[in-house]
Amino acid sequence: KNCPDDWVPRHPELVRLTGLHPFNCEPPLSLIMEQGFIAPPQLHYVRNHGAVPVKFTSDAQKQKIWDEWKITIEGIVDKPMTIGMADLQKLPFRQLPVLLVCAGNRRKEQNMIKQTI
Repeated sequence: KNCPDDWVPRHPELVRLTGLHPFNCEPPLSLIMEQGFIAPPQLHYVRNHGAVPVKFTSDAQKQKIWDEWKITIEGIVDKPMTIGMADLQKLPFRQLPVLLVCAGNRRKEQNMIKQTI
């Protein structure tokens, strides 16, 4: 509470690592083990080195941000494009078990706030 990202919904079991800012948290290992090591989205760890980029104060503002947010795909691609969030949701998707690991950069500073695994 009383932090720049207090508006971000989060699972109550997530352990906040860095005090008020930036928003870095992870679930307790026991909770991940209960899930069979496949973390549901609400228990996914969060790593940031800066502020959470968007804040909204109403459902209408949230919808406006959603409607106007664009993602540009460019570089070494056959077909550069800019798409909105609704377009992104319409794309085909696949669910795959993958391993994501935080590199541990800044772990020393995080552990000065709260010791983790």
